[in-house]
Amino acid sequence: MKNLMQQFCFALLLSMFSSAYAGSCFQKSPDVSDCKIKAEQGNLDAQFFLGVMYGNGEGVPQDYKQA
Repeated sequence: MKNLMQQFCFALLLSMFSSAYAGSCFQKSPDVSDCKIKAEQGNLDAQFFLGVMYGNGEGVPQDYKQA
């Protein structure tokens, strides 16, 4: 369990650093349409953040199935 938590924290840290330079999808006020485009192009960070936005209802209606 400890190893899993360490891996999760490491992945989260990497995504935070990589997203700092990736564009408007990863800013504090993300652009949903930009995230959708990047997610459809296969960007894993965009897919993750888009899922979080749908899960939390941030900028889109909350939709757990879509998340």
